[in-house]
Amino acid sequence: SELEAIKSQMPLEVEQQYNEGIALFQQKNYSDAIQKFSSVIEAFPNFDLAHYYRGKAYVETKQFDLAQNDFTKSTEINPKNALAFMEIAAIYGQKKDTENEVKYISLAMQAEPTNANFSYKAALIHFQNGNLEEALTFLNASITADPKFASAYNDRGSVFKEQGKIDEAIADYKKASELDKSSKIVYNNLGTAYRKKGQFDLAIQSYTTAATVDKNFYLAINNRGLAKYEKGDYAGALADFDMVLQLKPDYAFAYNNKASVYLKQEKYAEAVEEFKAADAL
Repeated sequence: SELEAIKSQMPLEVEQQYNEGIALFQQKNYSDAIQKFSSVIEAFPNFDLAHYYRGKAYVETKQFDLAQNDFTKSTEINPKNALAFMEIAAIYGQKKDTENEVKYISLAMQAEPTNANFSYKAALIHFQNGNLEEALTFLNASITADPKFASAYNDRGSVFKEQGKIDEAIADYKKASELDKSSKIVYNNLGTAYRKKGQFDLAIQSYTTAATVDKNFYLAINNRGLAKYEKGDYAGALADFDMVLQLKPDYAFAYNNKASVYLKQEKYAEAVEEFKAADAL
């Protein structure tokens, strides 16, 4: 390997210092690790991994400018060091510099095109900033790189939902649920997409699955109550909202939702009491 080829050119004591630096880093003895890597770099300035790991040690000791210098040097020596580009992106992320964060994630993607996690990270940044088309582009790249990436399907479904493409959202949520049957979030999202289409029975079924995965997932139970309310099953909706309040007594939305049911039933005194309970929180 390339690493072994570099090591073969090193004097034994330099290779030993590098290995000791790695061991110290793994032991979280970052200051001594930095010293070891610095000795290696002094002897072999073009050893990209020594720069990379010294950069990671600098990150752990909050010396971000020195870390960025090392990561940059590592990528100059080895433009295929995708992880070093990702470390630079993370530093810009801490600075809330989204433009440069995404720029360096894109460089990591160029260095390692088959890594679905890189494009997924960029997609999340764009989604959080409301850049839906850019998020969609990166999510498509993630799914191309890894067709079994459940989270990418889930989040692409959420992009489609935000764009009003509910059928596409449902298809992606269903695919995500097939790939990861343990994700309560995916089933909850699928339920919400069905609700938007007025397919209340399918919504209730999806929310029930989410609550089966995690019996304390009060958000799914609350959403199931809303689906029952919208379907006209007021008794079922009240039962769900009461269940939510057993799990989370300070959840004001559940009190407001109960009040809405009572208003539909023309039980005005009960509705007022629920509104008061919500206001008291």
